[in-house]
Amino acid sequence: MDKISKFISQNKKRWLLQLSEYLNIPSISAPGIFGNKDILEAANWLVGHFKKIGFKSKLIKTPYDPLVYAEYKNPENNFTLLIYCHTDVQPADPLELWNTPPFKTTIKNGKIFARGVSDSKGHLFAYIKGIESVLKTEGKLPVNIKFIIDCDEEANELSLPWFLNKNSKKLKANAVLVSAGAMVTKNTPSICHGYRGLLATEIKIKTLKQNLHSGSFGGAVLNSAEHLSKLIAQFRDKNGRILIPGFYENVLSVRKSKKVYAGVHCGKKDFLKITGAKNSVCEKNFSLDECLAGRPTFEVNGIKSGSADGVFQYIIPAQASAKISLRLVPDQKPDDIFEKLKKFVQKITSKEARIEIKKIDWARPILISKKSNFAKILEESLEEIFNKKAVWYREGGAVPIIYNLQRISKEVFMVGFGLPDDNIHAPNEKLNAADFYKEIKFSSILIKRLGGTKLN
Repeated sequence: MDKISKFISQNKKRWLLQLSEYLNIPSISAPGIFGNKDILEAANWLVGHFKKIGFKSKLIKTPYDPLVYAEYKNPENNFTLLIYCHTDVQPADPLELWNTPPFKTTIKNGKIFARGVSDSKGHLFAYIKGIESVLKTEGKLPVNIKFIIDCDEEANELSLPWFLNKNSKKLKANAVLVSAGAMVTKNTPSICHGYRGLLATEIKIKTLKQNLHSGSFGGAVLNSAEHLSKLIAQFRDKNGRILIPGFYENVLSVRKSKKVYAGVHCGKKDFLKITGAKNSVCEKNFSLDECLAGRPTFEVNGIKSGSADGVFQYIIPAQASAKISLRLVPDQKPDDIFEKLKKFVQKITSKEARIEIKKIDWARPILISKKSNFAKILEESLEEIFNKKAVWYREGGAVPIIYNLQRISKEVFMVGFGLPDDNIHAPNEKLNAADFYKEIKFSSILIKRLGGTKLN
């Protein structure tokens, strides 16, 4: 590894300039918008870069945004690793809250500031540079590598599922690595192997044919906003337990003998500082980490009714709606939970109200075994960088693409070197430069360790 480490050290400044060039492309994606010229520029930039370092690469056209595909193949190699990431980024709004221009990379106090640097262009580029380091110093790679890169992950993420339905064989691999995510805390090597699922719904209640004057009709008709509020209040008890009948039937227990780490892992004091909350309201008898990653949730994401905005109106609202999401854990099924939710809502709704319940979105929960040789090599590669054992954690959010990638291999792990305070999806997004360079070294070590190793 001495030659490789030397090559990395010699190229740090050049790679930082290349990363800046890549980050400066405002590859913003939004739901329902395809063919954005900046998205295409970023995609073509990657294709050109892959070709320069010795990979075959091309754009794959889809009915939506394209995919970037790159591969290195040597018939002597027995193992193929697929690396997944995305090149699109969130909008930078609100611009006035940025301390530096979001699409003009700024390096200050050992940190790289730019939209997309931690989610997830910086991680992708680090993996590319680590693999390049092995290829340039040794003339070949000991394993076959494939990259598949999304251009619409921040939007609807339609392109890759469409492609997998048409041509999954092209992505055939022994294991999949997602070059994204964060360490649970600073200098703590972390591997994600679990993701909560999702059920997003909208509940609409109608009690009147139109809004009514609250003085003329108040006290004699059912108020939709008030009734919806009462319904929502019946979903959880004082201990934080969700009261939908049968909701917990298929929940795998959070093992007390093994510590569960959440993607947002910190003590209570830091948690309150990060969130601005006065206190945590975890489900009774479960730790903060368990509640953030290993337990299901019920959250009200928004309520709309009556005179909510603007001028005060003295009305009884005719209708009210709430957007409600539930985070699910293994082995809950979104369809099953949706049916149970509907029955519960219908049971507690007044006969004087008409109700409509829609399923808006869903994702299955996932928990991946840590017992394979590939998982062991991930641990060993991280330990070589940090001189400490890696932490396995479960992400509280849903990552639907993981389910699709499991069509390639059941072993889909996410390893990234970001931090919980990197401000992804927020102003002043950053990535520590030292962690960027560690990620480069990690990916080079991983490729070397994978070569010639018997894997299951």
